Amino acid sequence: MPKRMLSDWTDSLKFDGLSAEAERLFIRLIMKADDFGRFYAEPRLLKSLCFPLLENLRPNDLIRWLDELSTRQLILRYEAEGRQLLAIVKFGQRLKDSRAKFPAPEGKPADWLASNDDFREVPGSSRKCEDTSGLNRIEENTNTNTNTRENGKSQELPEQNEKGLPTTPVAKRVASLFNRRLTTAWAEAEVRAFKKAKITMEDMDLIEPYYAAQRSLGDEGHHRRDLKTFLNNFPGEMDRARAYSEIRKPNISTKAKEDIDSEAYRKWCSEKYPNLIEIHQDPRTADAVYLREFRSDTGGRIAS
Repeated sequence: MPKRMLSDWTDSLKFDGLSAEAERLFIRLIMKADDFGRFYAEPRLLKSLCFPLLENLRPNDLIRWLDELSTRQLILRYEAEGRQLLAIVKFGQRLKDSRAKFPAPEGKPADWLASNDDFREVPGSSRKCEDTSGLNRIEENTNTNTNTRENGKSQELPEQNEKGLPTTPVAKRVASLFNRRLTTAWAEAEVRAFKKAKITMEDMDLIEPYYAAQRSLGDEGHHRRDLKTFLNNFPGEMDRARAYSEIRKPNISTKAKEDIDSEAYRKWCSEKYPNLIEIHQDPRTADAVYLREFRSDTGGRIAS
């Protein structure tokens, strides 16, 4: 493994407010990256290669730290040859006989080094202020905040505003499901998969409690660990969510719903499901799945 040198960034504004965990990941990326600053961006591979002895590290932790680094333009995430990759920006570790172990983004030369300008050029790069041209290209003839309808099913696309961020209700709920910050732009491949999935608010009403239950089982839970895989396999996820809903479907009387503490239930909803639609935030009209989960989490009373 080649020796790496670290610059003094203690007074850099880019690192101001960066968590200690994200900074530790950045240092390990410098040690592991190839001679052009490229490395894997898939959480499972990052865990095994950068943190092999840290047993309790979760994929969501790595995703959060990657988001921090990307937001500050310290790394650039992209896809090449079907893999999720990253490149350290302004990587100054090149040697005489530099070798690339990972491919450059499409359209870039083999000896490409990531720079701040690439956030406006590389399709699929994830950063708060990236240019939206790549996203706009895949949404040709689709207006912002427009619902498309195919086979009688409504589809809300992630709104691509001037910062390329998802802001529609469905896109927000999908992002929140994977602890994805709403200030993190969607990669081009994720937007394509989202359009193909045709997710509705009703779908998310089933998916959210199913995922909450599966994640509570730890490693034994059956659910997708990253957004792109979830979107690409959405029909199968819906089948499991429907089956889970049928198993848990209870008969709750109107009187029993009225016995629930509305204020406590709304507070629970705002914390656990911040993007839940209004109808499910009222115990009198909420789906029974949420009411049962509320009781399980808080001991909230549901009369029999």
